[in-house]
Amino acid sequence: MRLNEIEEKIKWQSIVKRDCKPYLKERGQVLYRGMDTASNKPIKKQVRLDNRSPAGSTVEVHAILNTYFDTMFGHPFRNGLFVSGKENDVRLYGEIHIIFPIGDFDFLWSPVVSDLYGDADWNEDETDAKVISNEVHQNKYQTTDLKAATKSGNEIMIWCKEYYAIPYSIYRANPL
Repeated sequence: MRLNEIEEKIKWQSIVKRDCKPYLKERGQVLYRGMDTASNKPIKKQVRLDNRSPAGSTVEVHAILNTYFDTMFGHPFRNGLFVSGKENDVRLYGEIHIIFPIGDFDFLWSPVVSDLYGDADWNEDETDAKVISNEVHQNKYQTTDLKAATKSGNEIMIWCKEYYAIPYSIYRANPL
């Protein structure tokens, strides 16, 4: 291993330890995210917390879910960052990265739902807020126990302004 590679590893670990204390205090297993990126170095990214185009549902369902989550849990979590405690679940979305939320963050997950859109009982054209909200309510979403959330392998929604994404190959060679 070359000296600059060692320095790069020490540098990202030091920065993560400095900037991600709230997450490091609570974490269980690592958070995985598939990302389309050409970078093979650790990167810092902003989370686009405003309304985004949903990947797996209609705009109407996305808005209903965000309203529900905002009312019940304080954030429109469907606009947040999606991660999983299982590396295989994120491969479909791109290169595997280990995620470290920077500073204060909130999270939301369900012990019974692996993927909200994939596990939903409503049909794709459903736009009745009451039907969708009742279904989501029954799924026991919670904002506690990050260790259980990562262990479950279920979808975890993270609410933070920015995060570090460490390519899996770099993290695996020198885990934090």
